[in-house]
Amino acid sequence: MNSFIQAGRKHLELAREQYQLVSRQQLLADGLSPSWIKRQTKSGGLEAVLPGIYSVGPTDGSYWQRVRAACLSFEDGAVACRLTAARLHRFASIKTNEIELLTDQSRFRRQQSFVLHRTNYLPDCDVTILNGIPTTTAPRTLLDIGSVVGPKALGTILDIGLTHRSFTLPVLLDQLARSAAMGRPGTSALREVLSRYEQERPHEESHLERAMLEALARYGFPQPVKQLPVWDQGTFVGRLDAAYPDLLIGLEADGYEFHSARGDWMRDRRRQNALVSRGWRILRFTSEDETRPLAFLNDLARLLS
Repeated sequence: MNSFIQAGRKHLELAREQYQLVSRQQLLADGLSPSWIKRQTKSGGLEAVLPGIYSVGPTDGSYWQRVRAACLSFEDGAVACRLTAARLHRFASIKTNEIELLTDQSRFRRQQSFVLHRTNYLPDCDVTILNGIPTTTAPRTLLDIGSVVGPKALGTILDIGLTHRSFTLPVLLDQLARSAAMGRPGTSALREVLSRYEQERPHEESHLERAMLEALARYGFPQPVKQLPVWDQGTFVGRLDAAYPDLLIGLEADGYEFHSARGDWMRDRRRQNALVSRGWRILRFTSEDETRPLAFLNDLARLLS
C-alpha cells in the first residue's frame, strides 16, 4: 500500500470523493503507468470493479458505490436515472438493485452490469449531484418513473415529497411544461397526478408563531420547517405552522383570538383530526406558552426523543 501512496496523490483525493473509486484514465493522468496498475491489481492495492474502474483496496459492494462506478465508467458522461435515481432520492416504496443510467450522447458502449438509456433532452437544470453521484433531479426523476410505477405509487411519492419539501408544485409544473414540449415519456402520468392538486398559499406568520419559533431557537431545539403543507392522495389536508416532517410532529400557534368564531374552531379541529388520523402528532403553542414556554418545550422534547 505504501508504494501506491508514493506513486501519486491526485487519484487518492479523487478516490475519496468517488466512493474509493478511480478510473484507468485518472490513474494514467496522475502519472501512473499501465504496468503499475497491473501490479497493483495483482497485489490487491486496486480491485477491478468494472472494465477500467478500480476500487482503492477491497470494494465495499454497496449500491451507492456500484452506481458511482457505473457513472464513472461512462467516459462521455452519464447520470443515474429512473428507479435508480428514485432510490438515491429515497422516494417512498422504491426498492431496486438495478442500475439505470441516462445519457444524451448519440454513441455509447453498452455494459452488461447496468442499463443505459438515451435521451435527446437532458439540460443542466435536470441534473444534480446527490452524495457525490450525478443524478437526475427529484422533479425529473418523478417524471421519468411516471410510466413505470403507476399513478397510485406516483401519487404517494408526490404526497410525501411535497410534505417533506423535496420539491414544490411550481417546480413540478415547470418540469411538466418543459418536458411536455419535448414529448417526454411519463408526461401524461405526471400530468394526471398533478391535476388532483391545488396550490395553497401560506398565510403570513402571526406574532404567536414567531414567538414559538424564537422559543425553539432560544432553547436549542432543531429548526423546524415553517408553513408546511400536508397532502394525501392529491388532497390538501392542511398547513402546519411549523413541523418536523420526518418525525410527523406538527406545531401549531394557537391564539384564542384566531379561533373565536365557531366556524373557524370547527374547521381547525377537523383539520387536526385529519392530520392525527394520518399519523401526525400535534402540539399547540398558546398565548400562555409565549411567556412560560417550558411546559410546551418539555412536551416537544419527549416527542423528539
